[in-house]
Amino acid sequence: MLRISVAGGPARNANNTRGSSNGRTSDSESEYLGSNPSPRTRHNSPKPLRLFIYKTSYYSLLYFRLLFVYNLSMFKPKYTITNKLLENIKKVNKLVNNLNLRRFPRIVLVEMQKKAEAISTYASTSIEGNPLPLTDVKQILKTRPQNIQDSEQEVLNYNEILKEINIKLERKTVTVNSNLLLFIQKKITNKLIPVFQSGKLRTNPVFINDPRLILSIHKEITNQLLPDFKSGILRTEPVFVNNPIIGKTIYWPPDVKDVPILMKELIVFIKTNKHIVDPLILAGIFHRQLVIIHPFMDGNGRTTRLATKILLAEMGLNTFNLFSFENYYNKNVTRYFEMVGVKGNYYDIYKTLDFTLWLEYFTDGMKNCCPSC
Repeated sequence: MLRISVAGGPARNANNTRGSSNGRTSDSESEYLGSNPSPRTRHNSPKPLRLFIYKTSYYSLLYFRLLFVYNLSMFKPKYTITNKLLENIKKVNKLVNNLNLRRFPRIVLVEMQKKAEAISTYASTSIEGNPLPLTDVKQILKTRPQNIQDSEQEVLNYNEILKEINIKLERKTVTVNSNLLLFIQKKITNKLIPVFQSGKLRTNPVFINDPRLILSIHKEITNQLLPDFKSGILRTEPVFVNNPIIGKTIYWPPDVKDVPILMKELIVFIKTNKHIVDPLILAGIFHRQLVIIHPFMDGNGRTTRLATKILLAEMGLNTFNLFSFENYYNKNVTRYFEMVGVKGNYYDIYKTLDFTLWLEYFTDGMKNCCPSC
């Protein structure tokens, strides 16, 4: 290809063309240009040829890049776009469009967001088993006491990172990636689990004895704290989800060695499909798959729900800072875990997992987060 550029320079004269003493192209040139073009033809051919070669190279590189991304992102979720899912998406988009058309005074928006943050804090921690009622949560957020129990610390942690996220969303300075997930998990488990596991993938097994706590180890029910070294880290141990009623394990998440790979695949899938898949479908897939991977020692559910808010805002659905979709799921926690969770060994079921029913349920929550709108 390089020879073409050199041989395709301007002809000096009809009898002394560059690259040929007799006015004819060399064998190497003929291979690309055709047999014995005239000097004039050779003089005019370089520009379109270079354009052709450039385009060919560009599309070749693009093809191999897409092929690389395709092979890298082996995560290819199965789902069906049902009538119910389409209807839910339509209603959510209508809700968002109506809200975007309305004009609220700044003081009203601030109050709406403050209220939503309190409800989301209550609902998301309650899903994990936090016993504090909404009235207590609001009081804690208002007074921010110093000497507190674990349940109160959990509430303060969640509210703090939620506020920080909302500020970043308003400034458009946050995007979903692996580092963000680690950052969120570290914040929400602050002072609740050991520090040495902060900001890392899990390396030790986690045992979950309450079917409601498939998403994370819940400290409040047992009234015990996890060690500080487990805070802000993706799990490094296998996880076993047990049902205490029947005394059997109901879910074996992926092995420790596979967690980094699965996380990378999920992030790549999200990045490559942001402008292809509907935002609600993509956010729903992200939500459930992160729960299935169960990457952290603790805080998986809370991290997932916060990251879902960010992903939705990143894709243009930026009104959920004013409402709490978590509250919908908290109204029937058993149903939430039934829909988002799975049963069995991850390696036996991951190829047959279908996200359709979860996506219908997930969008139900989005649709009903603001019933009065």
